[in-house]
Amino acid sequence: MSAAVPGFKEQAAHGTLVDHGLVAELVEDLGRAGFASLLDVFEADFLGRIAILRGCLASGDSTGLNRTLHAMTGSSISIGGTSLAALCRATMNRGAVSDAQIERVEAITAATLAVLGASCDRAGRLPG
Repeated sequence: MSAAVPGFKEQAAHGTLVDHGLVAELVEDLGRAGFASLLDVFEADFLGRIAILRGCLASGDSTGLNRTLHAMTGSSISIGGTSLAALCRATMNRGAVSDAQIERVEAITAATLAVLGASCDRAGRLPG
C-alpha cells in the first residue's frame, strides 16, 4: 500500500515521517515493551477511527469527520507521527473528505506504524 502514497518513501528515507526525538524519549521513558504496547493501543484506536471516518463519509456527517480527524491529529502528534498528523489536519481543513483521502490516511498510518514499530522491534500489523 505504501507505494500508492506519494512522498512516503522519501519521507521514510529522510526520517521525516516521524519525530525521532520524541520517539526516542517515549522508548526511553516507557521501555521498548511499553512503547510496543502504546503502539498496539494507537493502532487499534486508528483502525476504529478509520472505520468511523468511512461511516461519517457514507452518512454525510461532516461534523463527525472533522471531530474524528481532529482526534487523529492529536493522537498522531503525541506518538511522534508528524506526517500522519499533518495529513489528518490537511484532510480536515479541506472541508470535503473523499474515500481516496481516507485511504491515504490509512496508508500513512500503516507506514507510520512500520517506522515506529522498528523503534521497539514490533512488527506492524495494519493491513496493507
